[in-house]
Amino acid sequence: MKGAFYLHSSFTVSNELFIKVKELATKYNAFVAIHIEEDFIDVYHNIKRYGVRLIERMYRLRFLGNNVHLVHVVNTTLDELRLVKTTSTHIVHNPMSNMLNTVGVALVSEMLEMGINVGLSNDGVQLSYKFI
Repeated sequence: MKGAFYLHSSFTVSNELFIKVKELATKYNAFVAIHIEEDFIDVYHNIKRYGVRLIERMYRLRFLGNNVHLVHVVNTTLDELRLVKTTSTHIVHNPMSNMLNTVGVALVSEMLEMGINVGLSNDGVQLSYKFI
């Protein structure tokens, strides 16, 4: 059995917390998950506060890796996806949540063509909604 660290979203996570969680996840052979680039607000926050987009920030901090699951990754770039690929980081796609929150469409075809491992999730209780 493996444990996991679940970080909320990048705008609530300092560089120091990224580094500490990565250290602990490595020490305890645990997974890490974080919601990222779901909305442009996340992207803008990282550029304004850290001078780079989020995936590049996490790459520079050596946070990415095969025990990391990036949730959403809707508002990303191909350059960022290359960093995901080179670090064997996983992506968790949430189409229903992305649709209901009107945040955009993830580049899933491109992710798969690049050989990125993409999982499928519902990100909560959205599947219990009844559409009329």
